[in-house]
Amino acid sequence: MMHRQYVIGFALLEVVITMFVMAVGLLGMAALQSASVKNSLDTGARSQITWMTSEIVERIRSNPGASGNSYSTNMVPANCAVPAKACADNYTGNAIGNPLTGDDTCSADEVASYDIWDTFCGVDVGEGVLSGSSDLLELQNLTISCDTCGTTVIDSDYTVSISWISQSIADEQSMDSGEINTRKVRTISMKVYP
Repeated sequence: MMHRQYVIGFALLEVVITMFVMAVGLLGMAALQSASVKNSLDTGARSQITWMTSEIVERIRSNPGASGNSYSTNMVPANCAVPAKACADNYTGNAIGNPLTGDDTCSADEVASYDIWDTFCGVDVGEGVLSGSSDLLELQNLTISCDTCGTTVIDSDYTVSISWISQSIADEQSMDSGEINTRKVRTISMKVYP
């Protein structure tokens, strides 16, 4: 009789230990899944910002008549003022609260201003709606520096840099706030030789 109670006691102890091991394993898998989701969102933002960088590079190349320093800028989201003209053939201006309509009388330098605004800021479709790149991707700044400025874009070399906040680092719990603030802003740069 005593032997049977020991067996039942050991079986119960084995069940408790198994439940504990499974609980620890499931918690680890949940943490891994959470980190995976955060990192995939960050990777998606990096892909979109790489696309934006390539977009502005191609816009610079497609506007050879602009002056050499017309694309030089240090744009931050707070400076996303709507340009005077919408220098795009396909721009309809039908978005809510959008005062621009397409204008085909733009100079090459006005096209450069529009290109910078359209790529970095985008169209604001109304209060409370995240529509522009700077809202959606938590952009910090767009810097286009003219490394060698000629009289036109063709004679100039540029460096395009876009910075954003990396959510996988901004939400990190294992770092102190100083280290997070130092590491959370990421930058992608690309050299342009039109």
